[in-house]
Amino acid sequence: MNLSSANSKTTAQRIVGFSREKDALSRWLAAPGAGSHIFSVTGIGGIGKTTLLTEMNAEARRSSTLTIWMDGQICLQTPGAFLACLEMSLEMEYGLTRATGETMLAHAVRELTRQRTVLIIDNCEHLDSIESWLLASLLPKLAASECLLILASRSGLPIKWHSNPIWSKRIHSYPLELFSREEIYEYLQDSGLSRLFSLISFIRQKAIPCCSRLRLMCCSVRNRRGRNANTSFRGYSVQKC
Repeated sequence: MNLSSANSKTTAQRIVGFSREKDALSRWLAAPGAGSHIFSVTGIGGIGKTTLLTEMNAEARRSSTLTIWMDGQICLQTPGAFLACLEMSLEMEYGLTRATGETMLAHAVRELTRQRTVLIIDNCEHLDSIESWLLASLLPKLAASECLLILASRSGLPIKWHSNPIWSKRIHSYPLELFSREEIYEYLQDSGLSRLFSLISFIRQKAIPCCSRLRLMCCSVRNRRGRNANTSFRGYSVQKC
């Protein structure tokens, strides 16, 4: 799938699957007093984590919710790198600048708590680098607001998150799985490949067995011709499949 720019993170194609995850986001966006929660999206490489996050990013923006997209490969190195990436996104996308003398942490908390916010972080494999700082310094200040963190990684959140007294009951895990039969059929229908696969299925079920029977009959003819050199091939009939 071709992604658009990192700022817009929108996609022109209709995405098949992810109904459970998208429904969860829709419920949070629509619920009054939704509170702060964490969506942990997990799955093997290439299964669609970034695609799902791109869809969630687009839906959150359509609802006029403050939405920030961050790349964990860059922003999770140190607390300073995290706050710098967050500050840059707030300024570039929403024109929200830090006041003179205001610390980066105070600025981030002020902007993330003054309205409903979705913070999306992809590639969270190295979250442990700053997890102690996140759990001790930033996230406690967001707990009483309406802030949704969507974190994507291959292995999920470390055990420290699930045992945290503030956030343990606010974590919702969404392990991504391979397409179901219904989703595969839906994808084939949307992509226009359903007729091709119907033809392949017909060939496998009808044409190939038919050709196999014809091949066996021809072998039988050759064998009998070997036993009787005067026998003509025309003396044998080939049944129609």
